[in-house]
Amino acid sequence: MRWASFAVGVLLAVGLTAVLFSIRDSWDNHREWLVTTIPVLAIAAIGLAHVVARGKVVPLAVGVTFLFLALVFAGADVLADHDDGATDTARDVLSILAGICLGVAAVAIVMALVWVEARNPTKAPTPEV
Repeated sequence: MRWASFAVGVLLAVGLTAVLFSIRDSWDNHREWLVTTIPVLAIAAIGLAHVVARGKVVPLAVGVTFLFLALVFAGADVLADHDDGATDTARDVLSILAGICLGVAAVAIVMALVWVEARNPTKAPTPEV
């Protein structure tokens, strides 16, 4: 149980990376910016799990809201990709909105992590004698 929040954070990081590649897959040019944003997503995912494990969920409200919006837009983008009637413009708009929301969510979650740790730092457990 001691490492549960870290394990959940790693799983969230993998999931958010998959969402990021799904969003980016609909564009026709190179994926050069993905490499630079994956570390931020990983830190945000592990930070999200850590802050939830500490029970300080209120500072995460903005980040989780934007994360939800990113997942909705990414899901709509995947559905539009499989729909033959969807235009390229609609898919581009959905993927851009999903990317922006995912970026804002990551930054907001990292800021919430910093806020929680600055105000009430995690303390080491007392040594067992």
